[in-house]
Amino acid sequence: FTEYLFAVTQFAYVTCFSVILPITPLIVLFNHLLNMRLDAFKLCRGRRRPLALKTGGIGVWNHVLHVVTVIAILTNCSLMALTSSQFSWLANEIGTLGVFALAIGWEHFMLLVKYIMQLTVSRMPQTVQDEIRRKKYDQERKRYMQLRLKKRNSSYGT
Repeated sequence: FTEYLFAVTQFAYVTCFSVILPITPLIVLFNHLLNMRLDAFKLCRGRRRPLALKTGGIGVWNHVLHVVTVIAILTNCSLMALTSSQFSWLANEIGTLGVFALAIGWEHFMLLVKYIMQLTVSRMPQTVQDEIRRKKYDQERKRYMQLRLKKRNSSYGT
């Protein structure tokens, strides 16, 4: 639980605030590399065999990451529109309300792109899907051959 919490918190920092502090991803990278080395040291020196827990995936953390990405899109679009000096000339042309409407439109477009990417990108690579189908086919074929052999042997015996 704590490892997922740490990773999601770091992901949230990077996605939400890298607009304000562009060096944030580098800081988080160094932080993760340091934690990785410390965890390896703990596994090698402190506890020799880690406790294994069987899981089917990341579970609820997938939904948490989804919420974090939506919040990151909202945060980045609003921060860019409200604090960027590049939008000051646009605010003079169309007004503050126009910049706000532009930021909301851009945010909706980015959410649309996010959802399209979420729908089109497969959770499992095609090569893995093909390998699973091949193994399933091989197992069914082997089972069928065993049944045929068993049936043939039983027909010879009678």
